[in-house]
Amino acid sequence: MGVKVLLIDDDVDDRELFTYALSHVSSDVTCVEAIDGEDGLRLLRENSCNPDYIFLDLNMPRVDGVLFLEKIRRDRRLRDIPVVIYTTSKFQNDKEKCVELGAVHFITKPTTLTEIEAAISFVLERKWEPIIH
Repeated sequence: MGVKVLLIDDDVDDRELFTYALSHVSSDVTCVEAIDGEDGLRLLRENSCNPDYIFLDLNMPRVDGVLFLEKIRRDRRLRDIPVVIYTTSKFQNDKEKCVELGAVHFITKPTTLTEIEAAISFVLERKWEPIIH
């Protein structure tokens, strides 16, 4: 059985580029997309999506990435899903807050397809130590 990824990002271009890169990384990965944190919570709570990983943008309307993290960490069924922050934010305080909330990895959105593929591969191949043990 393949890997399932939930991508939560409000930018349609970023979602398209991510899913395109993901398809080049592995044909055995399914990606479900959510347009913001509220949509992602709905998918998770309705059991429409049981992902192995969540790739999460931070800056989104309605429910942003930090609030999303806070909400799933309080949910017994959802709190152990590895969340990878995938954002344009380069602020150290954003990274620290996400680590505090249990994010396992933080990726500043790369600008080239090759860089995106490498970042996705790095996570999916588990060549990283989680920030939080």
